[in-house]
Amino acid sequence: MTDTPPPKAFIDVDECHALHKDGLLSKEAYTRALLLIEDRPDESEWKDFISLSLLVLGAGLTVSGIIYFFAYNWASLHRFAKFGITQGLIAACIAAAAILGIDRLSGKVSMLIGAILIGPMIGVMGQVYQTGSDPYNLFLWWAILSLGWVGISRLSYAWLFWLLIVNATLMLFLPQALNIKPGTALFSLPCIALNLLAYVLWSSAQQRMTWLKTPLEWVPRLILMWLITLGFWETCLLVAGSRSTDYVRLVGVIVFVLGSAGGFYYFMRKQTRDMSVLTMFLIGIIAVSVTFVFNASGKNVFRRDFALIFFQLGTVVLLESIVGAHILRRISRS
Repeated sequence: MTDTPPPKAFIDVDECHALHKDGLLSKEAYTRALLLIEDRPDESEWKDFISLSLLVLGAGLTVSGIIYFFAYNWASLHRFAKFGITQGLIAACIAAAAILGIDRLSGKVSMLIGAILIGPMIGVMGQVYQTGSDPYNLFLWWAILSLGWVGISRLSYAWLFWLLIVNATLMLFLPQALNIKPGTALFSLPCIALNLLAYVLWSSAQQRMTWLKTPLEWVPRLILMWLITLGFWETCLLVAGSRSTDYVRLVGVIVFVLGSAGGFYYFMRKQTRDMSVLTMFLIGIIAVSVTFVFNASGKNVFRRDFALIFFQLGTVVLLESIVGAHILRRISRS
């Protein structure tokens, strides 16, 4: 007679979904089970979270203090003192990481601080020697020189910080070097392509690199929400920049948005069912619709019947909010 393992006292949300999908839980029992399931961290998880939060907060405050020290004492510092302080702090980060160990969290955070300090060092170099280069060059060299630090640290916070630098580099490079202004397709498409690539690479790397999952499992979701914000913001700018008589351009933008909305909704609905991302996406659709109605009604509302215009805007927001809430409720229960 073989010993069978004792049954589990609790089931998680995923198992509850699976039981309902297999028809083993009725709709009423499934809803009740979701209400009763409590996903609370245990004592060790709370300790790890508090320890990591305090460590990252201390590192951020240290870097902020260094930056404000330079800002306040800039005029009275000699150029050798400026270089000595920044390079000495970077060397201290290397020493701390070597002593504490790269595999320990404190060593990884030391490497992250060193990667952050590369930016102020490049800024000091540009100020002392008056290079006159564009700001995007600072972020470009910051991203290049800090890539090795980020790779060695094997810390998800460091990769997220590096992605922010790359985004800043691209958003400054397009208008400063290529004279591509925000609100145009040539500006939005490279930014969207960059973050879409980052989302795909991060999501695929999480399957093979466990250190990317902890403690920032939500980074792909954050990147996806930034993609939604960027895409709909640029779309709103395109719609707002159109003339109310230019129906061809407006219809083209709306068709593009609706097509993207349908494809993205299908992906999220079938793959992840991420309610926060879907909510953000519906908010973007509402923003584009409001911009379209406002642009079609006339930009100068004070020379028209502005009460009617705002009534139309309120009606659009109300109807789309009701439909969106209904869709989200159906998805959460499916």
